[in-house]
Amino acid sequence: MADGYAKNADDQYEQNWEEYAGMKAKHFNNNKEEKDSNDAHLMIVNQLPQDLLHQVTVLIQDSGTVSISPKRLTRSDWGRINDKVKEMGGVWVSHGGFNHWKIPLSWTR
Repeated sequence: MADGYAKNADDQYEQNWEEYAGMKAKHFNNNKEEKDSNDAHLMIVNQLPQDLLHQVTVLIQDSGTVSISPKRLTRSDWGRINDKVKEMGGVWVSHGGFNHWKIPLSWTR
């Protein structure tokens, strides 16, 4: 019976260790993804005209793109941002009430 108990305890220890290691790996990957996401956001924001940053919202999307939504821009300011977005491989998306620029995250890698 003692041998059976030791085997079960060893099995339990190994199972707990695998779960712990899996959680640590997942936590590490999440932190890496978060860091990559922050780096991508920073790279894109640094490419945009700095005097217009307060007039746009920059979001990292789960779809592997960055969306830049204008709050209120003059035609010339819109053109300045549009030129920078095109340099980054992005496009203007006119989608009903949600008009925005879309940039592939692959641009930042």
